[in-house]
Amino acid sequence: MSEHRATAVGRAAALAFIAAFVTLFSQVLVHRVISAKLLNNYAFLVISLTMLGFAFSGVVLTKWVTRFLENLNDALSLCAALFVLATIGVSALFYRVPAGSGSHRRGPSS
Repeated sequence: MSEHRATAVGRAAALAFIAAFVTLFSQVLVHRVISAKLLNNYAFLVISLTMLGFAFSGVVLTKWVTRFLENLNDALSLCAALFVLATIGVSALFYRVPAGSGSHRRGPSS
């Protein structure tokens, strides 16, 4: 294997590791935020919806893989920017939700 090929394989492996780490870290972070603000059952709903999103993105990437590869740098930048904006947006949305607003929880007056 040439040195250039070995460097490309190492870079791809490092990028795959970083992408997997960031995805897992953000999933745990969102799960914790939702668990703290809402019921734990809703957090598992979010995990299920996230898995559905991963499946949907796989379908989209399979269909448009040539378009993504032609504009790889732009596609990566756009996806990273959308990921950051979505994470900040969801965090801001759940910041405004009162803690423990589940339907089975009652206040001191009940």
